[in-house]
Amino acid sequence: MSLALTLASASFLLAVPQAQANPVWTAPSPIIYPDALLSFGNNANGRTGHGITAGSTLVPTHIEGTRDWTTISASSTHSLAINSAGELWAWGSNAFGQTGLGITTGNTLVPTQVGTASNWIAIAAGYRHSLALNSAGEIWAWGNNETGQTGVTGAPVGAGTGAHISVPTRVGTANNWVYISAGGTAHVSPAPTFMHGTSFAINSAGELWAWGSNSSGQTGVTGAPVGTGQHIPVPTRVGAASNWTTISVGFAHVLAVNSAGELWAWGSNGSGATGLNTISSNTLVPTRVGTASNWTVVSAASGPLPHSLAINSAGELWSWGTNSNGATGLNTAASNTLVPTRVGTASNWTAVSASGGWFSLALNSAGELWSWGNGGNGRTGHGNTENVLVPTRVGTYSNWTAIAVGSSHSLAIRTIIQPTEPDPFNLYKHLQKPEGTPAPNLNFRFTFERYSFNDESTPADIARIPVINPVIINPTIVVSPPPPPAGTVTLSGYFDFLDGIVFLEAGIYSWIIREDATHPSGAGPDSTVVFSQAEYELRVYVFREPGQSGDLYIRFITLHRIQNADGTTPPNGREKVGNLIFVNQYTYDPFITPTGLWLTGSSLYLVIFATGVTLTTYLSFRARKRIEELPIMH
Repeated sequence: MSLALTLASASFLLAVPQAQANPVWTAPSPIIYPDALLSFGNNANGRTGHGITAGSTLVPTHIEGTRDWTTISASSTHSLAINSAGELWAWGSNAFGQTGLGITTGNTLVPTQVGTASNWIAIAAGYRHSLALNSAGEIWAWGNNETGQTGVTGAPVGAGTGAHISVPTRVGTANNWVYISAGGTAHVSPAPTFMHGTSFAINSAGELWAWGSNSSGQTGVTGAPVGTGQHIPVPTRVGAASNWTTISVGFAHVLAVNSAGELWAWGSNGSGATGLNTISSNTLVPTRVGTASNWTVVSAASGPLPHSLAINSAGELWSWGTNSNGATGLNTAASNTLVPTRVGTASNWTAVSASGGWFSLALNSAGELWSWGNGGNGRTGHGNTENVLVPTRVGTYSNWTAIAVGSSHSLAIRTIIQPTEPDPFNLYKHLQKPEGTPAPNLNFRFTFERYSFNDESTPADIARIPVINPVIINPTIVVSPPPPPAGTVTLSGYFDFLDGIVFLEAGIYSWIIREDATHPSGAGPDSTVVFSQAEYELRVYVFREPGQSGDLYIRFITLHRIQNADGTTPPNGREKVGNLIFVNQYTYDPFITPTGLWLTGSSLYLVIFATGVTLTTYLSFRARKRIEELPIMH
């Protein structure tokens, strides 16, 4: 929900109606929370973005203060996201520079912007390395380059810190890339430990290119050396086909779909993850999986015992590979499934994400989030750590739009839809003048200075407070039929005071409200306006509905006067009040006539008085509250 509180001119007296003795509470309406980012699972390295590294988050939980997200990607120890402004953000382990923040030590516990560019459109978090694609068609890479997985020409390759790239660096000079994917994991047994990282991209010509580890032939490049330590350090074309549309890179196997809807696989056949009905040896070049030609979505898990997922044009979900912990969703945790096998009977699946940590997430056309497999660390989001052998719905929300999985944590984007309001939340300002007299054409300007968030005023806290733009009201519209008193003409102006603010997290938001005495009021040569020096602190208390995934709503609004109209300071430095007073004296010669000014609303009333002129104002503070919890609290 948005809130823009507009305050009119002149002297304000706010009269608050009495609360009912036995109130009947009504449910609050949610605030707009556009494309919110939630995470769950293992908090190690800060990969969930909740500012902690210990324990687990067992259910989808909002990453507080985050922005309007569009794209997400997760890997074993870090996470990436792009917002609607095209900015790239990262968090989690910095050990190999995989966050792109220019550091290779410690952890980044909350989403942090990577550079200043605002043209990113796609991201891929691989095993300790990252890829990003911008709107210019350029690929940029950073992180571990032990097997050449960044693809950066001339970058050091091999173990050691010299093979790390800690900031986004352009890959080659081509600017026609349209799709990227990154994968890999650590080879631990038999010793020695070795990092596998592989990257792929498709260009606008439909060509497939690969670089990085070729330990199991996963690059698909004909004739390239295969084995531990073998790699291709720069993008190299895979075959001669030019009709590739989608690709997903796992631990050491790859899935791809072409424009004919055919599914192809290559690399390690371990666990049957390629779907080629074998678990032995490697498949060194792209090989067609089955005969179906209606595949649309694929996801390959990055783990030493991987599985694979795919969706066809009928919305059916299929899986194969290791059944460990129920990763395939086929109601078994034993052995391997060597060919694509349908999961359940639903035919409305739209997105899938397979994890090397033996679990999976999926979305359907109803916007529901489903998961299955290994429940360790709460990675499936069901509020526990139990394994789930078949797709099981996560929570009750039905507005999920994107998913991504790491090895033990999950990310998801959820859109909150603004409910339709029966009435506009308008702030009306009425100016009454005697019939036959000229309209004064007065306008008044009010400013809202961001003051504190949860009573903290550091630059970082101030940045969390929404901006309320200055408000100007000039009543000029004739109201008919005219309200009393008789013999007057009423002019009206209004402003939607719920418009302009989007709250992204629960907390106490504070602004200082002032009248801008430098702003021209429109008073003519025969009139004068004396502005008030009063200042008020407006505090908005934003609560979250029960549950870590709950919606936000405004529960209280409070008001404190911190400077009197004459510029003096109230006792104790601040005074909690029910009166919002800005004294503006308006005088019109050669005679003075009673004048009324008011704002129409519902339950709360604002009354204005000024020397020589009577001004009356009514103001509604409906502001999406529980009706009994008065927004001005004493």
